[in-house]
Amino acid sequence: MNTLIRGAMLGLLACPLLAMADYTVVQITPMTGTQAATGKLLTEGASLVFKELNEKGGIAGQKIRYVVQDDAYKPDETVRLLKQVSAEKPVALLGLTGTANVSAAIESGALEAVGVPVVGAYTGATLVREKKHPQIFHLRASYAAEVEKLVEMATTVGQQKIAVLHQNDGFGQDGLAQVKKSLAARKLAPVAVASYERGTTQMGPAVEALAKADAAAIIMISSTVATSAFVKGYREKGGFAQLYTLSVNSERDIVATVGPQSHGLGISQVFPVPSGGKMPMTRDYLALLKKHAPDAKPSEGSLEGYVYARVLVEAMRRAGAKAGDPAAITKALESAPFDLGGFTVSFAPGQHEGSNYVELTMLNRNGELVR
Repeated sequence: MNTLIRGAMLGLLACPLLAMADYTVVQITPMTGTQAATGKLLTEGASLVFKELNEKGGIAGQKIRYVVQDDAYKPDETVRLLKQVSAEKPVALLGLTGTANVSAAIESGALEAVGVPVVGAYTGATLVREKKHPQIFHLRASYAAEVEKLVEMATTVGQQKIAVLHQNDGFGQDGLAQVKKSLAARKLAPVAVASYERGTTQMGPAVEALAKADAAAIIMISSTVATSAFVKGYREKGGFAQLYTLSVNSERDIVATVGPQSHGLGISQVFPVPSGGKMPMTRDYLALLKKHAPDAKPSEGSLEGYVYARVLVEAMRRAGAKAGDPAAITKALESAPFDLGGFTVSFAPGQHEGSNYVELTMLNRNGELVR
């Protein structure tokens, strides 16, 4: 009898300890390689939210343990890390990065095996959206929406002769198809198309091809380092076309690499410009940045990571006593809109595209984004 009582007491004592275990959130994203700038900004923004939350006691007294794993923008590495991530016992994944990486995660079955929601995916590719994977919650508008905005802007100001630079993979092919579709709707077609290989900064052939094209504008379906290399090479070659690119680019790193020649670069954005602090959400982001990362500058990429974390934390709060249950978090994500302070995302069962927000910005002479 004493043994039974002693065992029951030990069990009761163990329960509070188990209840106070941290909730683990894992983000697999490039921290090295050609897309390292993207991963570092996403994790910078997410860290702001988790640091502030933990300082205030966490969720019902339980803190967030934020684990970042580097896939170097390599799809095979994304899959390998996913196959190992169950050891961390995550309640959710945050912000998988890259069209090819997310596609590999889905097609390999590794994502399904983990069995937790993925809040935010750093891709707007149609080929990923069409899969409608039940674990992935998209917080950025599609590339189709971004491309349409760029084509609309270019043609509205009279730039009818549009060329395309694209990465030679699923991301680039998806973007190229969307440019052709948007142009065709206006009875137009690209005047020239050039590509480059994923992971390279060797843009010589693409620069040569598009510098010879009679283009008034060039839409670049490209990532940060490739965009920087092309802009620099194209301008040095004497190219004068208006240049546009997508939100997956880090304006901070483009400016640092290209310098004054980046002036006038048009970049579509899928989140509000943070630097002005014109809405409650961006003011909160700026305040947390100043508090937790005082040496960092506001950026679209960092704000995006912040949004990923804000949505996940709010969903966990809505899950209440089941905040550590991936199924309950999924249900909470699908339950009602998330108003983050002037920026709203909304999901529903079977509908995991939370936002269609797109705006066009340009880099001014000071290397700052302006509308």
